[in-house]
Order: sequence, then structure tokens, then C-alpha cells
Amino acid sequence: MKRVCGLMLVAFCLLMGCAVDPIARQEAPPNRYTPYAGAPIPQFHAYRFSNWEVVGDLQLVIWTEFNAAYLVTVRPPCAQLRWTDQVAITTTLGTVTRLDNILVDRHTPCLIDVIRPINLGQMQRDLKQKTAPDAPKPPVGRQVSA
Repeated sequence: MKRVCGLMLVAFCLLMGCAVDPIARQEAPPNRYTPYAGAPIPQFHAYRFSNWEVVGDLQLVIWTEFNAAYLVTVRPPCAQLRWTDQVAITTTLGTVTRLDNILVDRHTPCLIDVIRPINLGQMQRDLKQKTAPDAPKPPVGRQVSA
């Protein structure tokens, strides 16, 4: 009887481990854009969007040109933003404001809460510094000549 109860307990624990959503167990990656985001702005002009990337449950980065990007935070609830593969943005004559929406899967509206411009130039310079090979260091102390 003890053996059966022990096996049932082990089986129950294994099943409970499988029942946890693997995505829920993963931590969200740190948002690499936040340190480069400036102060909130009321709007930005975007006559076309070149790219977008979801960077959190309520945040995405929107590129309007090759060198212009914005960190956009939407108001909760916006349940499916992290897992969407399609977004659209409402605009008024090419201007995105806090009154506009991010349309998740092109139909579920998420109201924009904060818009922050990203300093992509500084971000690229910092990335190059981190990946640049170490330069030879000058010798420390006196040099002895023969």
C-alpha cells in the first residue's frame, strides 16, 4: 500500500510539473531599448512603418525609418501583445499620438500610454564598443633597454 501511494505521489508531482506553461517559467528577456529611450513625447510622425518588435507584455518598438524608432507602451489589458505576429497602428494623417491604438492581430485595440524616442545612434555606438576587440595595452612601468 505504501508503494502504491508513493508511486501515485511521484506521478502526481510529475504531472504537475508538466502542467505549468513553459512560457510562464521563462523570465522575460531584459528590454535592451529602455536605457536608450528618451523622455515621453506626445506624438511622432510616421507615414510608413519599416519594422516593429515586441519587447514586453505591454511594450513594443516601432521603426518609422531606418534610423528612427520609438518605444511604445500600451495600457493594460493587452493580453496577446507578446505573442502576436501582426500589428497595425491607428494614425491621424500620419501622426501617432497617445489617443491611438496598437491593433494586436490587426483587430484587438490596445490604447497607447507612453511614447518614447530611442537613441539608436548611441545604442549602436555602445554595442560596437562592447564587441570591439581589445586593443593592446601599453606596458606598465619602466622599459628596460638592453
